[in-house]
Amino acid sequence: MGANVVCFEQEKDGWPFLKRRQRLDQPSANVVTQLLLDAIGGEEKPDNPSAYIADAVASCPQLVVVSNAVASCDLVSKQRYRFVRDGIDALVELIGLKGQIGGTLEDFFWKWKLDLAQSGGDNIKLDVYLDGRSVHKETSCIHLKKGDHTNPQNCPRIYYQAVALPSGYYVFLLYVGPHREGDLEKIHHLDST
Repeated sequence: MGANVVCFEQEKDGWPFLKRRQRLDQPSANVVTQLLLDAIGGEEKPDNPSAYIADAVASCPQLVVVSNAVASCDLVSKQRYRFVRDGIDALVELIGLKGQIGGTLEDFFWKWKLDLAQSGGDNIKLDVYLDGRSVHKETSCIHLKKGDHTNPQNCPRIYYQAVALPSGYYVFLLYVGPHREGDLEKIHHLDST
């Protein structure tokens, strides 16, 4: 199922020593909690999601943030920052491949250990205009997700639409942030240069 089992040893790599049947005191519990979060979340880069997305957009102009799509991305739990970074990196790779992934989107994102949802979730209507005329109009609920059945900050979502237009292959970021409820409508005007 893709799980990774890690066995920790007492008194190694910062793990505390506990005798059999010893109660866990608060300082030890804090240490264990932090070590578990580090192990689950992986190595954290200092950049918050908004800074990471801004760097990705700067280096890949076909990755387009639509209106306020990333306004709440920094509200995801810190241990989910890696999910946002991996999701953005996967979408940049998808752009580089111009959508020619040689298989299904599920398989493509699975290589990144990302879950793709193509049903459920919010419906987001996107209208894209170039030189004053509509070049793309679609309603979609496709998104990348991490986590279920917990608080919204631990269930981040990346809603997007990938579109081949005469001017190039684009990924439009429609929402990046904690789990949310409710449909949206978005409009974007592409720069013709």
